[in-house]
Amino acid sequence: MELWLDAGYGSCALQDSALRELVAKAIHHFDGQYFTLGDYVLMPNHVHVLVTPHEGHTLAKILAGWKRVSGHAILLLTGWPKPFWMAEDFDHVVRSEKQLLLFQNYIAENPRKAKLGPGAWTHWTAA
Repeated sequence: MELWLDAGYGSCALQDSALRELVAKAIHHFDGQYFTLGDYVLMPNHVHVLVTPHEGHTLAKILAGWKRVSGHAILLLTGWPKPFWMAEDFDHVVRSEKQLLLFQNYIAENPRKAKLGPGAWTHWTAA
């Protein structure tokens, strides 16, 4: 799946910086309230985010909120048919500092690995 995404398969709607900005706004909205946001990268056809849910909030609900808000805004802006986001999510539990560093590095290097040029992606670092 990662090879296909890096090769540009699927919709590359997030190559548009305005659409990436809508996604970034949704991701940042409840940072510090429902979750602690870590690093992320918005690729043309997928997103990687490090996030720690706060007590009483689940990753599933956080992701659903991001998708609902950003997807709605994108569809209003573009007029595209529903749905914008695919239903599945791929999550991993970070169990150590070493794993966290590996995920942070993966996020930072994903645009280079996918051979993306400037302006086709957004990287944000929490640190």
